[in-house]
Amino acid sequence: MLHPEREELHGITVVVEGHAGGFWVGRFHETIPRGIVLLDVGRHDPAPGAPSPEAWIDRIRRFGLRVEEHRVVIPTQDVQAITRLSDWRVRA
Repeated sequence: MLHPEREELHGITVVVEGHAGGFWVGRFHETIPRGIVLLDVGRHDPAPGAPSPEAWIDRIRRFGLRVEEHRVVIPTQDVQAITRLSDWRVRA
């Protein structure tokens, strides 16, 4: 392991699903008391006319992530699930 003091997902591109329906994709950096820290992040918010989360993530898998923010802290209480991008599937 390159950084034995780091969490298992450190440096891995993940999908964070929020309780309010938003999604973030970025590199997992660490967990701090305020929440989950992601680097090089794209965000998908449910909005009329926006692509579905599935279509948005499929596009990221095919063409790469368009970085919108370089560092984001997502409050722990807003996080429903954290999944590796390579393992992410639509929840039933």
